[in-house]
Amino acid sequence: MFIKLQHVIRKVPPSFLQKSYKSSLIHSRWIIRFLDEMDEAGMMLHDPFIGYLTAIAATIQLEHTLSKHADVAAAATLSFRSAIRYLKKLSKYWNSISELVCAKLSCPMFLRAN
Repeated sequence: MFIKLQHVIRKVPPSFLQKSYKSSLIHSRWIIRFLDEMDEAGMMLHDPFIGYLTAIAATIQLEHTLSKHADVAAAATLSFRSAIRYLKKLSKYWNSISELVCAKLSCPMFLRAN
């Protein structure tokens, strides 16, 4: 797939890629923060859409656990663990979410990060 997109990637300005990278970190943290606040309030969201959204946010955070910046990597690790904790709770209600959790925990990037 990378080879197919190589001609497109060369046309993308580095500033766009940098901004996208930072935005993905910020927005995925907001999703996880929202779930943490719901948990602190004693509320549980049972919507599978939120589960899929959380899985995407967890994937982004997992990528950032490999950051060269120790503070970014540490925060991403905490966010990733929080997302997985929520997904494990949600997987009691939705089997498809359980499959996502298994996929995340068996991911080679996860195994390297932990």
